Amino acid sequence: MSWNLVFWCGAFVVMCSIVTGLTVGVRAAKRRDIDRHLRAVRFVAGIVIGFVLAYAVKLIVLGREDRSAWTSLDLVTLYVHEFFIATMLAFGVVAAVRGRALLAGRAERSDDWMRARRRHAIAGRICYGAAWLALLTGGAVLARMFVRAP
Repeated sequence: MSWNLVFWCGAFVVMCSIVTGLTVGVRAAKRRDIDRHLRAVRFVAGIVIGFVLAYAVKLIVLGREDRSAWTSLDLVTLYVHEFFIATMLAFGVVAAVRGRALLAGRAERSDDWMRARRRHAIAGRICYGAAWLALLTGGAVLARMFVRAP
């Protein structure tokens, strides 16, 4: 097994942790346990930042994967996975920014605050759904990497 494959096995565990943390956060939000929701999503944000840094080190130390043996289906699966990762990151940032604005006006319950809360929830749901889809497609990419491994 190559070191790149070892890295991607670890990345899959990280993705499982992200989805688990988001699930805890979503369930807490549904129960209106905002403190637990905040702890869960901040934990996930820390994991994501840590992974991005680890990926940068991986590129420097191990380089990119050799995709010459990848089939068209493998590449499409990878690109779909990367799309879901990008969606998760983008909407996670949107949800975080909107969440900070909500915390600033936590005491007020104006119509504007309620609309902002709804927008935060929509961004959070998209992030959560994209995380699940990224996990599923990441599992498919990893499985195909094991099939191709020498």
